[in-house]
Amino acid sequence: MSQPKVNILLATYNGEKFLKTQLDSLIEQTYENIDIYVRDDCSTDNTVEFIKNYIESNKSGKRIILLENMELIYDLRNHFTR
Repeated sequence: MSQPKVNILLATYNGEKFLKTQLDSLIEQTYENIDIYVRDDCSTDNTVEFIKNYIESNKSGKRIILLENMELIYDLRNHFTR
């Protein structure tokens, strides 16, 4: 039997210096069937660039999705209300 999908929502604002620890911790979880949604709240540091680089280098098989403000509304309506 396959594991149920778990969606993790991570909100950040100027969180560049904390994100590596947070994302590494989520990726290292033994539960395999997770998607990590990261929403940036208009950070003024390099948060978005860090997230994009982290996603590009992610080899875990776990999905990390960066949500822009309008994408968040779409995803919430279409993915979390099923």
